[in-house]
Amino acid sequence: SLREALKHADPEVKYRAALGLAYLGDATVAPLVRSQEGGSVLTPAEQFTAMVALGPAAGVAATVYLDSPDERLRDRALLATL
Repeated sequence: SLREALKHADPEVKYRAALGLAYLGDATVAPLVRSQEGGSVLTPAEQFTAMVALGPAAGVAATVYLDSPDERLRDRALLATL
């Protein structure tokens, strides 16, 4: 049902479905989660958590949050990187 929701016209539904799939380890949705459009629906913390959930499949995508203006998110990114 999450895969089907990726086709939904409502961006909230589409990007929340992508987030759910990422949390489940589906790396195919990483570009959606990290996209500019995805950022208009998902918080940076949600995007970061999705990249961490994807583990090695996300590559170094979580490290971009080391430059976040949000100190708590930066700290989380540092801990995940270590």
